[in-house]
Amino acid sequence: MEKITVYKEIKTTETFELDIEDLKNCYLKGNDNLNNKLNYLGIWTDKIGLKVVEIRNQKMIEFDVSKNKSVYTRVDIERFMKNNSNVQVISKDSFRKEVDRIINILTEVNK
Repeated sequence: MEKITVYKEIKTTETFELDIEDLKNCYLKGNDNLNNKLNYLGIWTDKIGLKVVEIRNQKMIEFDVSKNKSVYTRVDIERFMKNNSNVQVISKDSFRKEVDRIINILTEVNK
């Protein structure tokens, strides 16, 4: 298990720590520092490679797929922690529900 520490500079400097067991298989949820909307970060590996998916403001999806599974994910996690408050580790199922919600919205558009 690795402990990640980041320093946020808003009006005061705040130290926030989060325990993450596996940096290549984690799912996070937090509130955007600017508009307080929910953001999600999912990092996992499969037979294709390493996947990093971020859902911003419950509407924008940004993703990266790398065939190199040794990509350093700590930077993605630290950036997410700096840009969000109330960051917490969530289950893969909770992350998947948010992805499914967006997929359903997009599917309805094409009907």
